[in-house]
Amino acid sequence: MTTPTPPTTAESPKKKRRWPWIVGGAVAFLFIVGACSGNADDTTDIDETTTAVATTEQTETAETTTIAEAEPEAENTPQAAPADASERIMPWTRHEMCQPDDGTAQMITGVLNDQSLTVSNGQLIKDGDDTWIGVSLIGADGDVESRSDVWLLRDGGLYSVSGGAKNESWAVDAPGVSMADEYAAGVDRCVVAESMGR
Repeated sequence: MTTPTPPTTAESPKKKRRWPWIVGGAVAFLFIVGACSGNADDTTDIDETTTAVATTEQTETAETTTIAEAEPEAENTPQAAPADASERIMPWTRHEMCQPDDGTAQMITGVLNDQSLTVSNGQLIKDGDDTWIGVSLIGADGDVESRSDVWLLRDGGLYSVSGGAKNESWAVDAPGVSMADEYAAGVDRCVVAESMGR
């Protein structure tokens, strides 16, 4: 006996049209999910980059502050250059060759422009035939006109050495001599020390 074949039922046109919509929807869903995931990753990367930059800036600021605190400010202590060689050493430091005036310094009064001035605190340095003479010049009223000036007695002639000696007397300049010379500066220091009672 032959089994009857069931009649073939034709698929509804509506069912055929559902599959493209389902597939399209799934693809769109996957695309949206993927895009969201990508944006989330991008946002995370941006946040991490921003955090790293901020941390680096904070570290650099902290290091700069630490260095600034560690380095003390330089002290501004300008030092004036000495006016002459006599001020290169403390004024009360006597030269070892100085000796008190033995009357030689009194000849200074004979070459002074102002004859009312007198000499005081006389000091000498004798070096061979040369005698370095240092004195203070005192005015008629007792005021100190010059704390220390230097002359040189050489070969019977009296020469002016310091600036004050040149201004206060008519003695000519000592040739090849200045206050930078050891004995000129030395006798000058001795006169200053004598005037200070040291």
